[in-house]
Amino acid sequence: NIASDCGGGLSFDNSPLTISLDRLTVQRNVAVDGGGLCVDMVYRDPADVGGQEGYYQDTLLNVRASLFAGNEASDDGGGLYVKAGQVSLTNVVVDSNSGPSGGGLVVKGSPVTVNSAIFSSNTGGAALVVYDDDDAGVGTLAVSYSDIWDNDSVAVGMDSPVGTGGNIAEDPDFTGVYELA
Repeated sequence: NIASDCGGGLSFDNSPLTISLDRLTVQRNVAVDGGGLCVDMVYRDPADVGGQEGYYQDTLLNVRASLFAGNEASDDGGGLYVKAGQVSLTNVVVDSNSGPSGGGLVVKGSPVTVNSAIFSSNTGGAALVVYDDDDAGVGTLAVSYSDIWDNDSVAVGMDSPVGTGGNIAEDPDFTGVYELA
């Protein structure tokens, strides 16, 4: 898939619901931001939301046991891009994605938690990137019990999580189609 803006594989914006995704494979997608997955804010016309000015709704997204691999962004977040939402990633693999401003995961103005994940071989930018965004504000990224291995760099906009919170930097030793040895 190729997207001209955000989310080559999946795109969510202003969803009023909690969305849970389980056991997805998101591979070989291309977009400007979020080659694999994008969670963005989209302005809603006041006429469409009962006259409310400046209406933005955060997407609440939980992703479990999923793979983001071989995706590409021409700007932010080769694997994943989160600008507006509360996102939880558990037991995900983010491998071999590319993007000049973040190969793995880029967070702007949103709280994102990552638990028991693998970020490996992402290129073009750091595996984990947190930016302050004029529209969305300051993002936060909490990473625990994850393996961050063989990326162009580990982190931008935050301290490297390797060596803290149960995070490691060890070869995940994939043995074929993203199975662990």
